[in-house]
Amino acid sequence: MGGVLFEGGRPTRYFACAWRPGGFGVRDVQVGSSASQTYFEVLILVLAVELWGRSLRPTIVLGDNLPALQEALTLAGRGLQGELA
Repeated sequence: MGGVLFEGGRPTRYFACAWRPGGFGVRDVQVGSSASQTYFEVLILVLAVELWGRSLRPTIVLGDNLPALQEALTLAGRGLQGELA
C-alpha cells in the first residue's frame, strides 16, 4: 500500500508498506483478493488523511475506487475510525 502527497502539483511526501497476510484478525478480508480491495483502499485513505490532514485548509482527495471514496465520506465526522480497525 502507499500514498503520495502532492503540494503545488509536485510530490512532497509519500508512505509505503506491505500488508501481512493474516494480519487482520477477525475481519473477513484477504490480501490480494479483489473482493477486499475497497476495504484496503479505505484503510489507505484514512491513513493518508491521518498523516497529512492536519491543516484547516480544504484538501482534494483523489482516488480511482469510487466505493472507497464514498465509504470515506460516510466516515466524515465520526471521530475515531473504529469500524476500520
